Amino acid sequence: MLTGDENAFLSEKRGEPIAGNAAQRHLAIARLARHYPQAKIVSVGDPTPFFKSKKTSVKTVVSENFNAAGVASERVTYETKSRTTHENALYTKELIAPHKDETWLLVTSAFHLPRAVLCFEKEGWPVIPFPSDYLLPPEAERPHTLDLAHQIHYLALALHEYLGLVSYWAMGWVERPWR
Repeated sequence: MLTGDENAFLSEKRGEPIAGNAAQRHLAIARLARHYPQAKIVSVGDPTPFFKSKKTSVKTVVSENFNAAGVASERVTYETKSRTTHENALYTKELIAPHKDETWLLVTSAFHLPRAVLCFEKEGWPVIPFPSDYLLPPEAERPHTLDLAHQIHYLALALHEYLGLVSYWAMGWVERPWR
C-alpha cells in the first residue's frame, strides 16, 4: 500500500490518526488482510516533508489505523525512506526482495495507479493494481456540478498525475508515459 494523504503533523496536534483520502487505502488493506490471512502487508513511503512532526510519523498514522481495523502489527512491514512514487518502487523492492512466483497487489488511489504501476514495472516487479479512494462513480456519465472547488481539485489531481507521468518518463523512471 502506498501512503499518500496521511498527515503526521495534524495527527500529533489532534491526538488521532489523520489520513485523509488515504484512509480508504487503510480500510482496503484491512479487508484484504481478512480475506488473505497469510498475505504479507507492506506500507510504503513517508511522503509528507512539509508536515513533519517531532513525535508522529506517517508510519504511526498507518499503524494506528491498521490496529484499529484489526490488522496485526506483526504482519506489516514499513518502508519509510521513499518520498516519491519512483522511490516507493525502488526502495520497497530492495526491502522486500519479491520472488517471481509471488503475487503482489499494489493498493493506492485509483487516479495514481497508472504512474505507480509503471514505476514498479520499471523496477522489474510486476504488480496487480488494486484501486482505492475513488473520486467518481463508475458510470460512463459523470454528474454535472457547478461546484467550482471540486472541479479545480479534480483538475489539479489530473495535472499532477499527467505531469508526473511525463516527467517520470523524461527522467527514465518509467518505460512509457502512459499505461
